[in-house]
Amino acid sequence: NPTGTRLLVGTAAGEVSLHDPLDGRLLEQHTSGAPVTTAAWSDGVHFSVPGPENSAAVHFAALTQALAAHDGAATTLAFSPDGKLLFTGGADKLVKEWNLETATNTRVFAGLTDGASDVAVAADSSRLAGGGIDKNVYVWSLAADAAANDQPVPPLGTFQQPGPVNRVSLNADGSRVAVASEDAEVRLWDTALGVELQRFAGHSGPVLDVAFTKDGKRMVSGGADGSARVWTPAAVRAIVAHEGQRVNDAALVGSGAQLASVGEDGKALLWTLEGEPVRSFEGSTAALTTLAVKADGSQLAAGGKDQHMRVWTVGDGKL
Repeated sequence: NPTGTRLLVGTAAGEVSLHDPLDGRLLEQHTSGAPVTTAAWSDGVHFSVPGPENSAAVHFAALTQALAAHDGAATTLAFSPDGKLLFTGGADKLVKEWNLETATNTRVFAGLTDGASDVAVAADSSRLAGGGIDKNVYVWSLAADAAANDQPVPPLGTFQQPGPVNRVSLNADGSRVAVASEDAEVRLWDTALGVELQRFAGHSGPVLDVAFTKDGKRMVSGGADGSARVWTPAAVRAIVAHEGQRVNDAALVGSGAQLASVGEDGKALLWTLEGEPVRSFEGSTAALTTLAVKADGSQLAAGGKDQHMRVWTVGDGKL
């Protein structure tokens, strides 16, 4: 072509192939319907060749870029919301970011231990999610300072699944990631806390795709069982109430604006529904296994493995 970026090759069988003249790579193929004995470029993207029944066929060279993205197969890709970046995942266990204007690899995202199966970008461009054959979902920050000195970007969180991941989808602000995998369930995760919020069962085979609606209030999934399903998540948030320890019981307090919990750590705790701690109720010497809250929200009772039942005043935490 006039710009020297495409080499056109025609055959007697009516096939037209476009190659990169620098390395000979095949870029795209066309069919003319007649032996290609001559060809002419009108500009850098349109060319004409002989067509059927003594006609001339005008073709458009649609391919704008070819990126040597991965060692091995490039298995998944996604555009950034503004269309300026492309994210790719490959069998080489890497996820990469590409600047489409300069055709350069601008960042690499680390963590995968096997090939990438899917990538997804949050609508606000805050986060990137990737799924792997290694049965994990990875979430990375897309902030400019996510990694220093041109080092690979480490994941903010890694969420283990029971089977290989087929698809991932982020909601608009990247706070939730939905996962479709081989185990026939859709899982919803809180990306900041790394906590599984909810599971959606119904497919009778592998879940092949999942996506949030634009407003993030619903999810849709498709499966190998031939069904498409619409889900409405019920879980609003996760509260890491007893970090590293099992939560044995929980109850809403009073009008429902607060939450009480007891756990294996022997603590009785009061929280706002936004996950902010209000107070701790002291006195237990062993794991607490059960609690009850008075109907008017004024008192909280809890019992556990130290063989005592304790009653506290909710307003001041006094025993």
